[in-house]
Amino acid sequence: MLNEVELSERFQKMFRNSREAAGKSQGYMAKALGVSKKTIQNIEDGLSCPNGKKIIEWFSALDLQPMPWILSLLYPEFEEINHESDDEEIEEALIKYIKSLPGDQKRKLLYWAYGDHGSSPSCVLELLVAHLQAPLQTRLNIAASVINNYEIAHAKSQLANPNKIQPNMELLKFALQKGRDAVLEGNETYRIGMEN
Repeated sequence: MLNEVELSERFQKMFRNSREAAGKSQGYMAKALGVSKKTIQNIEDGLSCPNGKKIIEWFSALDLQPMPWILSLLYPEFEEINHESDDEEIEEALIKYIKSLPGDQKRKLLYWAYGDHGSSPSCVLELLVAHLQAPLQTRLNIAASVINNYEIAHAKSQLANPNKIQPNMELLKFALQKGRDAVLEGNETYRIGMEN
């Protein structure tokens, strides 16, 4: 179990690193959260720690997904997991990650792996990895096509498994818009503040 000093150091690192990763200043955060710049400095120096609501507001202000940062806070040893990590380390990281997911996302993972969707789960995973390697603008075009195809199939009652797991279309459309905004701003990445 972590002692108070270790926990404080982890929070300190999470707040400072997330702000710097988003390219925001302490002044920006103070204004976004309605607090003084000194309060932000105290948070990043480990002298104070926001409550749960303020932590969510922190990541929303940065337009970052909080889950990777929170997982990094809880399991800093997994920051080093990469394609060269051994199978045991990867398995342990995956188990902890899956346990952290909400039930709906766990069901979607099971549908991908075991669902009667007619596609090879291994090939779908390879397709996803290939997709993620393409430039953001290309991925957006593909995502827009997938969304359109789904909506047309849904409207025409032609879904492969209408009574099975369905995508969160609101989240997909929101992500598509955030991606478009990023491309128009000349960025190759985008973030979503809060995920459903």
